[in-house]
Amino acid sequence: MKNNNRVNKTNNKLVVTGIILLLLILILGFGGYYVYTNFYKNKSENTTKLDDKTQPTNGNVSNNNKYKKVGDLRLLSWNVLNFGNKYTPSTNKFMNIVKTIQESNADVVGLTEINYNNEDIVRNVANSLGASWSYTFSGNNFNVNFSRSRESVAILYKNNVVQPETSNSINPNDTYTRPLWYTKFKTVGYDYSFITFFGHFDAPGANSKNNEANAKGYRGQGGQEISEAKAIATVFTSLKATYPNTDIIGAADTNIKEANNSVFDSNEYSLNYIDFNDNKEYYRTTISNNNYYANSYDKWFVYDANKSNILKDKNIPYKVDVINAFNDKIWDKEKTLNAWLSSDKAKKYPKPTDIQLVLNVSDHAPIILDLNYKNNM
Repeated sequence: MKNNNRVNKTNNKLVVTGIILLLLILILGFGGYYVYTNFYKNKSENTTKLDDKTQPTNGNVSNNNKYKKVGDLRLLSWNVLNFGNKYTPSTNKFMNIVKTIQESNADVVGLTEINYNNEDIVRNVANSLGASWSYTFSGNNFNVNFSRSRESVAILYKNNVVQPETSNSINPNDTYTRPLWYTKFKTVGYDYSFITFFGHFDAPGANSKNNEANAKGYRGQGGQEISEAKAIATVFTSLKATYPNTDIIGAADTNIKEANNSVFDSNEYSLNYIDFNDNKEYYRTTISNNNYYANSYDKWFVYDANKSNILKDKNIPYKVDVINAFNDKIWDKEKTLNAWLSSDKAKKYPKPTDIQLVLNVSDHAPIILDLNYKNNM
């Protein structure tokens, strides 16, 4: 009997020990699950949410790679269509002009069709771009023979990349309806200087109010814009004489039809095109109401003084494709639409199309050009 009692006691101890071990396992299991669900898992979920917040959503992804700078310095030229003080920073036009400049990765920006002597709008754009941006401005320069066509030109620049050495208007023989505006820049930290000028030629076609006749040999053109196109050679000759051995880069909304590009044939400069005749559509920049690019009015005129600094490279887009600015995430559709709906235009067009929003900014796409200088010093 004593042996049986001992066996029973031993078995009871084993059972109790087993129960205790089982309870400990269950407690540890539930405890581990509690810690995982309430601490580790929540922490992981919170970390994921924070990471999500730091990453832009698909609607805000920048498309910088499309306009990645190929050279050391980028220039941009843009006719910004009757741009003046009525456009505050909260308007569609102002907001997307600034956004386009930022997305283009430009260092020097020529803006034409600024309201005459309206420096405030230029200052506002520079301020919106940031402290590293400054500008030169044509101010009250105009051709007294065409006083009704007065406009101004601004050249904005990154002051940590270039610094202006001199600026002036240029209008040989008072040819230009609106005088060109140029600035000679020197690059910061490098012994390289260049000249850039910008302009807006006379409107296409003959204007009887100015006693303008049709241009012979240039279908669809008036004599005035053809004279201005021919005078570009004189502009280069004059600048070369004043600033020898200096690269010159000019741009303009020329209003010259692509069939008449021969007017720009010159030994003084060249157009910055690659195989233009095989790529006419690619070089078109004026924006049609029907949602396509119509004319190749916007052109670069270039002169490389010594080394090949000015790039002709198929990897450099000729224009910023503003017709597709929403699809390419250059412009924010929601912000643009809100700006439109806050304007007077919303009364007549409460549901604007994309092309209406684009044309409210400008009827031209900006054009871009890159140059190299750092490895050529």
